[in-house]
Amino acid sequence: MRKSKKVPLWFRRIDLVKAEMKAVRFPRTAQEGFRQCVELSETALRWFRESIRDRHPGASGEETETERRLLLARFSAAEARRLTKWKKERDRYLQSSIAALLERIVACFRRARVPYVLIGAWALAVWGRPRATNDVDILVLVKEDDLPALSDRIIQAGLTLDETWMKWNPLLKGFQLRFQFGGVAVDILRPRDAHDEQVFKRKQRRRLDGRHYWLVSPEDFILQKLKLGRPRDFEDTLSVLERSGKTMDKRYLQRSADRIGVSAELRYILSL
Repeated sequence: MRKSKKVPLWFRRIDLVKAEMKAVRFPRTAQEGFRQCVELSETALRWFRESIRDRHPGASGEETETERRLLLARFSAAEARRLTKWKKERDRYLQSSIAALLERIVACFRRARVPYVLIGAWALAVWGRPRATNDVDILVLVKEDDLPALSDRIIQAGLTLDETWMKWNPLLKGFQLRFQFGGVAVDILRPRDAHDEQVFKRKQRRRLDGRHYWLVSPEDFILQKLKLGRPRDFEDTLSVLERSGKTMDKRYLQRSADRIGVSAELRYILSL
């Protein structure tokens, strides 16, 4: 089809759009808003078709409809590419910023000589199948009385104590602190049972983003996940078994599961 060099129809009608926006009454109810969205969508489609006819004078109805579908397909593909690129850039930024944040927090632990192990998604990235995350979970071996001093060190490093979260989780007082930094949540946890304390005896040193950190062992990672028992925790457990199962200490895993009370869950996971 021969293309004309006229100004697009939607641009020639921009004054009408401005006038309509000045006179528009915004919806007061959800039903009214939905009806208004439908009307706007129908108007946009009608203008879209008219713009195609104006750009391709003499085109038949079938040719106009074909052109409309092609343009919509291109718009959808372009939007999908833009969204994919944005997600990759977002994940790259988050991972790099969280890695820098992690280094800053661990430096506080080292200066205070506080034993720590990375748990949660960062340990999963080593032992299982990585998943996108916007938080950091760290288990520290300190007494409850030492938490305020440790909190002060972390605040001095640039993080903010999440007072609102602390207020709404009073049962975790003395066991967990939550900090915020640039939209990233950082949870600092104390051991809550004998197994959590055992974790520090079996911790393993691994390299992450060019730095060495102490991580929970894959066996203890699985036991921690089985204690929580959420659907996502079972998924994480399966991914660790798939990737690191051949090198794990199965006897320790079974004995600890019996002692903790999650042997049934372990048998179920191992049977899958």
